[in-house]
Order: sequence, then C-alpha cells, then structure tokens
Amino acid sequence: MNAYLVGLGATLLGAGRLRRGEPVDPRAGVLVKAKSGERVERGQAVLVAFSSDEAKLRRALPYLERAVEISPEPFEAAPLILGEL
Repeated sequence: MNAYLVGLGATLLGAGRLRRGEPVDPRAGVLVKAKSGERVERGQAVLVAFSSDEAKLRRALPYLERAVEISPEPFEAAPLILGEL
C-alpha cells in the first residue's frame, strides 16, 4: 500500500489541505480496512473513502485505486523500525 497516495487521496477528499487556509471537511477521510501483506478475498473492501462532495470523491478515487496493489503472491511487509541511532 502506498501511504503517500492514500494521503493525497484523503487530502483531495477534503480531509487535508493543499494550501494554508483551505477548509478541512470533518466528514472526509479514508478508512484502511486491510494492512499491507494481509490476505484479502475477492470483493473485500481494502479502503473506504468518505467525502461530502461527489466531485472530490471522483477526483480522489484514481489516487486511492493506485495506492493498492493486489497480488496472488504473498507479500512480506518491510519492518516498521529500520534501525536505531
């Protein structure tokens, strides 16, 4: 899962700002229903997008669709902690 694309999609839905001073829609956002590497079944929701504006939803969907890659091969997620200083 590409977190950058999920974040950009959420911003386009209205959950964030592209420029200072823009309003944030408290009803907008993205719910992540499956973790990276988790097995999913056909038809299972991986992301759920929320927006109060249908045009914003249409604009954000291509980014959210590209954020997820589903493969028949198992995926091993990278470790969350890469090292210590």
